[in-house]
Amino acid sequence: MDLRSDLITLTATDSGLDYQWVDCDNANSPIDGATEQSFEVTEDGNYAVIVSDGDCSVTSECTVVIVTGITEQNGADAFSVYPNPFNEMLTVRTNGQQGPVRIELFSVSGQVLINEVRTGMEMNTVGTAQLAPGSYVLRLTTDNARTTMNVVK
Repeated sequence: MDLRSDLITLTATDSGLDYQWVDCDNANSPIDGATEQSFEVTEDGNYAVIVSDGDCSVTSECTVVIVTGITEQNGADAFSVYPNPFNEMLTVRTNGQQGPVRIELFSVSGQVLINEVRTGMEMNTVGTAQLAPGSYVLRLTTDNARTTMNVVK
């Protein structure tokens, strides 16, 4: 069984069956009301679907979902990231945001590749020479702003 991810909607590819979406981060507990072929994800997490046909059922692999977009005020304006595409390093500017900034870089499959907290600097460089060419998801968080964006090496 395959899953297809479109933005923040997960869809089981097998149709006409019974579905129960589960939260993989919470011991595969069922998500209340999530019993349709598609499931709209509203928060970051790991999700799977149990597809049943009578007495036979199969559980998909867990899919990591990172909800992209601005979740707090001025998230898009709070950061500058360059270059994109990047090579040996990625530069993150906090555009005047005060306090620490958490820099998280994920593979498209959701594996955390970089998870650092930097303090006291408006411009931070992150070494990326060890990364393979491809697409990545970058999440930046301060006390006042958060944004998630796609970056490419």
